[in-house]
Amino acid sequence: MKVWDIKLKDEEGSVNHLRRTIIDREDGMFGQASKADKKNKKRQVSILSKKARETIDQEQLGGLCLFRFYENITIEGLDARAIKKGDLLQIGETLQQVESVGKKCFEECKLVQAEKKCQLFNNVIFMRVLKGGFIEIDDEVKIVEG
Repeated sequence: MKVWDIKLKDEEGSVNHLRRTIIDREDGMFGQASKADKKNKKRQVSILSKKARETIDQEQLGGLCLFRFYENITIEGLDARAIKKGDLLQIGETLQQVESVGKKCFEECKLVQAEKKCQLFNNVIFMRVLKGGFIEIDDEVKIVEG
């Protein structure tokens, strides 16, 4: 597995693609602008597989969250089904722990109403930073034995 993309939302709400960034143990992604991210210290960094991102980008119906959501780190070769709460991932210089896998769906979502599968429901992974450091595109991602 390897880092495919790194994203960070700026103060104006634009999502920027980065080549390299710092992830801090206290604040998560360095420069993260979202107040919601600052409030929820357990969910400092979000991860999604490259395959799930590509499926979302091709989605025609468009669920409630799909156009608002962006993951901080997109990982090539990630299978979210193999990841569970408590797992440790080494990404670049960082060590991160899985806080939760999946995202709640809302009844008013077009995908839910059409009985279609949302890629975020089972594929987004929320992490807590245990050890900060740099990450960059093409960094190896390893599942670390506890």
